[in-house]
Amino acid sequence: MGLTIELPGELEERLRRSAAEEGMDVRDYTRHLIEQGLAADRETPGSLWHSLGATEWCRRFQEWAVSHAHSTAPVIPLEALRREHLYEDRL
Repeated sequence: MGLTIELPGELEERLRRSAAEEGMDVRDYTRHLIEQGLAADRETPGSLWHSLGATEWCRRFQEWAVSHAHSTAPVIPLEALRREHLYEDRL
């Protein structure tokens, strides 16, 4: 199937520049971006839950959580999460 789209000049130039930076032909690079976008669309949290069983979804969630285990973010003490600390102006 062939598809032709018109792009504003600035967008086309950005696309060509990005393709060159990746060492790809602009057509191949554009196809790659579209495939990535479509794959990401299928894996949005709402659709992922419906396409996977609960066990597989949990497994993937746990993998995702473990992938953040080496985060440099500070640990928030549990005391800071108490209601009176979150809503000081609503006591």
